[in-house]
Amino acid sequence: MAQKRGPSLRTVIQLGAVDLPTNTGAVAAPPLQRPARTLVRQPQPIHELDCVKAHIQQIKEHQRAARSNRRELKQDIKAERAWLRRQHTDAQQEATDRRRAYRALDDSHIAHQSANTERELADHISSRSADTYWPYGRNRPGPPLTYGPEAEEYHAKFLLEQANAQQKERELQRALEHNIQEVDQADIEGLESEYLPAAWFEGEPDKKKLGEWRKKICEHFAAMLVNEIQEVEGEEMCLTRRLMYDYRMESDPNAYAVMNLFVDRIRRSPKCFAMQFMAHLWSQEKTHGVVLQVNYLGLHIYTPGEAQTLMCSFQFLDSLISWLALNDMLTVHVVHKPTKRSAKLHFLTREAMQIKTMMSRYSEAVLGELQKIDKEKALRAKVAALG
Repeated sequence: MAQKRGPSLRTVIQLGAVDLPTNTGAVAAPPLQRPARTLVRQPQPIHELDCVKAHIQQIKEHQRAARSNRRELKQDIKAERAWLRRQHTDAQQEATDRRRAYRALDDSHIAHQSANTERELADHISSRSADTYWPYGRNRPGPPLTYGPEAEEYHAKFLLEQANAQQKERELQRALEHNIQEVDQADIEGLESEYLPAAWFEGEPDKKKLGEWRKKICEHFAAMLVNEIQEVEGEEMCLTRRLMYDYRMESDPNAYAVMNLFVDRIRRSPKCFAMQFMAHLWSQEKTHGVVLQVNYLGLHIYTPGEAQTLMCSFQFLDSLISWLALNDMLTVHVVHKPTKRSAKLHFLTREAMQIKTMMSRYSEAVLGELQKIDKEKALRAKVAALG
């Protein structure tokens, strides 16, 4: 059987001359093409330089947009600054106008008072003669209804007495500040209660005991304020004597120095400016509840409860060596003064870090004070060597 062949070349060429029936309502016939082969555009080659140029173009577009945004932001900031500047200028102008108005009111008030005073003075002068005019005022010195030379004499005496009183007060203040002399027992007779505790006078002490007290007051006054306080090696000074010694190394013990001394003595008391912390003294066998107090002197341990009893104290100067806080454990390295032995105390408390911080701060202040005292001692030794 012979195979069927497709249309001949002549038939295909003659298709253009044949009038085919047209159908306006139908879809146009597809173009002639081979059913087994689709029309595909030939791929265009893409080079690396084209990619770089496209990337550069994108970067330029982004930069152009960023510059535009920055320009708009700067314009907004500039407008806001201008508005704030106008607001500030308006506020300053308003404040200036207000001050000007207040000043005008004060000036008018002063002028009104001055006019009233001048009018009152003119009325007073017009109602009296020249002899009865002086001195003018409601609180003038002298008896009432005295005028003329008699009033002038009273006024002169008053001014002289006032000047003498002020001069005596200045001399007394200067003497108290720069010239402290010894106190005699007769000077404080009857004034013992001002120098001693009030509890000592509840039982009406006899004259002999009062005389002994006056003698001790004079002796201690001379030892603390008049005579030079000697620092003896090997002997420990009490707290008040140490403070007075430090103050007298800097200046004379005037009223201001004594006031500062009193404040400093209170500051160094065991329960002044101290914070309490509940803790447990830990050991391998058991624990004991205690109350810790930290202040300028050092660490103080009390028994818990309403009536707290001091168990022991460790001061920065001679007993406390170091302290460490780790989690809820506070470890304090101390020296037991009677036995001269060192020991480590362990306390369980949630405020261990706070206690450590407070002790560090107080120790820095104590160290600064000790360095200052050592510097003064070195200067005094240097001066003594030169002399």
